[in-house]
Amino acid sequence: MAGIVSTKVGYCRSCFACVRNCPVKAIKVENGQAKVVPELCISCGHCVKVCAQGAKTIAGLLPQVEGWLLGGELVAACLAPSFVVEFAAYLPGRIISALKKAGFWQVYEVAFGADLVSREYHRLLTDREWEGPCISTACSAVVNLVEKHYPHLIPALAPIVSPMLAAGRYIKKKYGEEVKVVFIGPCIAKKEEAENQGPGRGVDAVLTFDELHSLLDRYRIDIDQAQESSFDNPPAGLGRIYPLGGGLLKSARAEYDLLQSEIIVVEGKDDCLQMLDALSRDGGKRRFIDALFCEGCINGPMISSNPGLFKKRELVVSYYTRLKNEVLKSAPESEMEVPLSRQFLRRDRLLPEPDEQEIKVILAELDKFTREDELNCGACGYSTCREKAVAVYRGLAENKMCLPYLINRLEEHNLRLRQQLKGQGDNYGFIGNSRAMQEVRGLIAKIAATDCTVLLRGESGTGKDLAAKAIHRHSLRSEQTFVVINCAALPENLLESELFGYVKGAFTGAFQSKKGLFEEAHGGTIFLDEIGDISPSIQGKLLRVLQQGEFFRIGDSHPRQVDVRVIAATNQDLEKMVEDKRFRLDLFYRLNVVSITLPPLREKREDIPLLAKHFLTIFNEKHGKNCTGFDHEVMKLLEMAPWPGNVRQLENLVERAVILCDGPTITGRELPSDFQEAAGHDAVRSGYREAVQRYEKKLVVEALREHGWVQAKAAAALGLNRSTLHEIMKRLDIKK
Repeated sequence: MAGIVSTKVGYCRSCFACVRNCPVKAIKVENGQAKVVPELCISCGHCVKVCAQGAKTIAGLLPQVEGWLLGGELVAACLAPSFVVEFAAYLPGRIISALKKAGFWQVYEVAFGADLVSREYHRLLTDREWEGPCISTACSAVVNLVEKHYPHLIPALAPIVSPMLAAGRYIKKKYGEEVKVVFIGPCIAKKEEAENQGPGRGVDAVLTFDELHSLLDRYRIDIDQAQESSFDNPPAGLGRIYPLGGGLLKSARAEYDLLQSEIIVVEGKDDCLQMLDALSRDGGKRRFIDALFCEGCINGPMISSNPGLFKKRELVVSYYTRLKNEVLKSAPESEMEVPLSRQFLRRDRLLPEPDEQEIKVILAELDKFTREDELNCGACGYSTCREKAVAVYRGLAENKMCLPYLINRLEEHNLRLRQQLKGQGDNYGFIGNSRAMQEVRGLIAKIAATDCTVLLRGESGTGKDLAAKAIHRHSLRSEQTFVVINCAALPENLLESELFGYVKGAFTGAFQSKKGLFEEAHGGTIFLDEIGDISPSIQGKLLRVLQQGEFFRIGDSHPRQVDVRVIAATNQDLEKMVEDKRFRLDLFYRLNVVSITLPPLREKREDIPLLAKHFLTIFNEKHGKNCTGFDHEVMKLLEMAPWPGNVRQLENLVERAVILCDGPTITGRELPSDFQEAAGHDAVRSGYREAVQRYEKKLVVEALREHGWVQAKAAAALGLNRSTLHEIMKRLDIKK
């Protein structure tokens, strides 16, 4: 189901500002992206206002409206009374002319519809036929809030249409249903009201003031050059002050006394929520509540003009005062009967509620075992850790959104890596004598003592981390810091703060400045694992470090110099990512100064016995075992297995076998059945072919070595011509 408000894919930076400011928590965080849940969203627009990245987008009908205008349809515009705030720089009559230049046939003032609605509210307040609380329904966000989150209060909603629908129904009754009515105003929730207006439709489309600006710009209509015109509706009265808190009561001529509690004015999201909560608890008392979810429509989410609250009020009041002497015409058309009643629908979505034990389990995953562990910092967007745990249970949040937990885990991980590097020293190295590994060791020996940037490539589990440590250990920076970070393990905003640090006050929870890992690695080496997973924004900042040796902490305006060697690793095809515009070409060339590809285990099967024995020795010592080796059939399986997990998979398999082994040697009983099936299948499928290739390669290599790698002499010794030998060497990847 598509909603009125949605998130642009890839734009969300996981700041959780929308979660923090959404009054009904209608945001679902999935894979670090904050998405709007249409069934919970009330279209109030608060998330649109607070999203600094512009990741929230509003469903627009501007193309459809333009189609009507260009297609010769009769289109009437209904302009919200807050237009005098949005277009404060222009005379109101010129806005009307600009709309008609754009193709609108009639331009109505929604304030006229407000006058029609006010009569109904006057009758309601005078007759007092309602029991219990009664909530005004001019504000679409309040209606959405009740229908979706307080459905038990639907009977308390005043059964009266909004001024928008009243004006629209008037136009359609006067000119015919074929007339297209377009409401223009500052409210996003009006779009949802138009979708759910039910029978007796009054509006065909809703545009925001922002969309109106776009329309006028596209048609190159200069408001300053437009002539002044008048609205096509009968003159409006007090309906023009509806955008102000209490404007409905004034227009309805209600006897509102601040000292009485029977009539109440409520403005703003927090007060509206508190009011509905109070009514839910003890709402039996008869009272009328004039509720506006924004602090008056003059503060609607799509008001771009912001001269200040007092100036906005002054603009509305001044406009009304200037025109108040207009007499509402008593022509039959102004007294035309228009149906102004409305029904409301229950649109709530039942969400699962966790019990106390389930909340504790979720909190325990974040090392929160006591109330003191619950910091309630709000960085995740939820007020308390328990509120967020409930959201996790409901599938609306991810546990990894907890910033303090992620920082603690990252610091522990880096400390563990540093301790391992210090304790293992020269034991880091590659096991195996295959040609591929000899080439890797040769490249490391050549480039280690330089300061060049290195890109390590290869499948997962091939030992890229070992290569990075070996390069640092044999470099001129070996006595300095070696810092490791997995770029795929952290959400973008946390990765950025960990790499570059931040200054105090840069974001919620930044109570003091913190060094980033580049500063920590100053003078040493930083290893950026999974470099292909970093976002375009971080790619640009990393490029600055590589090109200029400087960076900015988050929230800082002064660059910091850094001297650090960068080693990056990836198992992705960066060239393809460059083609797909997912990785910067200039950054790729900066990283790819020297590229070392770690071969997968299936391409160096001759190293498997050495690796297996190496791991056997390590795990014998670790687990207090005395396994002497592998029986022949097990070693054969090891050599023929496909090894999708490469050396890491072999290491894990040997550890498991050592733990389970009860005899002197490891047998097939200690190997997982699925591994034996996969290895056996692979051996049957490719054993004969690979055996032939290995024998063929052995003969050719021996002949070449015997004749000093002179291909003509080796070919003659093998009974081949030189071109055939060259093709065999190419096919079997035989190099000197």
